[in-house]
Amino acid sequence: MKEEIIERNNYNIHLIKTNKFRNNVIRIYFRRKIDDNDNNICNALEILEYGSKFFKNRRELNLKLEDLYNVYLNTFDSRIGSLRYYGININYINPKYFKEDLNHEVIKFLFDFLNNPLYEEKYIEDYNREINVNYNNSMKDPDYIASSHANDLYYDKYKYKKSILDKYIIEDVNNLTVDKLNEGYNLLMNDTYVDIFLAGNFTDKDIKDIKTYNKFTNNLKGNIDYKFDYEPEIVSVKESGNSMESKIIIKYYLNCDSKYNASTRIFNYILGGSSSAKLFDNLRNKNSLCYGAYSKYSNSNNMLSISTSVTDVDKSLKLIDDTVKEMKDNISNDEFNNAIKYYNNSIKDTFNSLNRIISLYFRLDYIYNISLDEYIDSYNKVTLEEVKDKYKLLNKKITYVLEGSNNNDRK
Repeated sequence: MKEEIIERNNYNIHLIKTNKFRNNVIRIYFRRKIDDNDNNICNALEILEYGSKFFKNRRELNLKLEDLYNVYLNTFDSRIGSLRYYGININYINPKYFKEDLNHEVIKFLFDFLNNPLYEEKYIEDYNREINVNYNNSMKDPDYIASSHANDLYYDKYKYKKSILDKYIIEDVNNLTVDKLNEGYNLLMNDTYVDIFLAGNFTDKDIKDIKTYNKFTNNLKGNIDYKFDYEPEIVSVKESGNSMESKIIIKYYLNCDSKYNASTRIFNYILGGSSSAKLFDNLRNKNSLCYGAYSKYSNSNNMLSISTSVTDVDKSLKLIDDTVKEMKDNISNDEFNNAIKYYNNSIKDTFNSLNRIISLYFRLDYIYNISLDEYIDSYNKVTLEEVKDKYKLLNKKITYVLEGSNNNDRK
């Protein structure tokens, strides 16, 4: 499925035409460089689901979604390096299976929803209450606590940490005002790069409808330099927790550029990207220290993270160090070939979902800056020696332990 990019003055349309699926997806991305205004923008978008000029409350919004034959709508936000993006995703039945003018009705609804904010205290109260309930519940989860505290350590010296770390984000939610929401909405509509993805059964008439209904006034085009120009300090912290097992999170900084690199992903997959990886095998299968041990790599901030829940902290930390050292010269041809096979199958599987197809093209266009063919080909060109060389770039920065009662009992 190929992507066609149609440029407009204030936005781009990314058209992915296919009749393969029983659904259509429309997704709007708003992109901008991260700064201190991010949380206001995010809140301004998310609170639209609580009420607006067209839909006075969630019940009215849900009734409209049902009228459109159970359209699924969600807002989202995320960060890649120094790029922050927000958006709206709409998933609904392919018109060919139901109603010819359904695209028109859904597009009109989408912009009625987006173009008509109504920020009032009652919506702020409802939003605040729900966000706080979710946050307080999360803070009872040892996995969440460990992840949150490790992030606090990693981003401690980053100048925009208040737009990243949960403890600051919840502060902004608790101090929301109508003025802050209006300010965030104006930045969303006037000071972001806007990309509209249409995946499924769409025609020229649908593109004209978008031109008719949108109210974007920005003039921003092209790519944002998302390179995350930040390297954390070396920190090791151990805290006491309430769970039985101890949580370990280790974060490594990779001293490399932020360009898409298949060899780093292969390195991560072999280290801890699956239940057949080295970390899982050494910690669980051979030593019965945990249920699982995994690693995750992000090219946007040059970080590789290892996480696990264990019964013996000291032994596990040593095994993790030993396992990482194995990556220097102890990767078998089978491990290497299985990793490439996994990624080739994963790419094929992407094209079985419109949502995943859109996500892939967004990253290709604005994060990886390579074509689909180059992306696919990168996994077939990578060599085993290139993968092993990634070990030389690893710099351990954060070691965080949330100690559980099982480990305390061993002392």
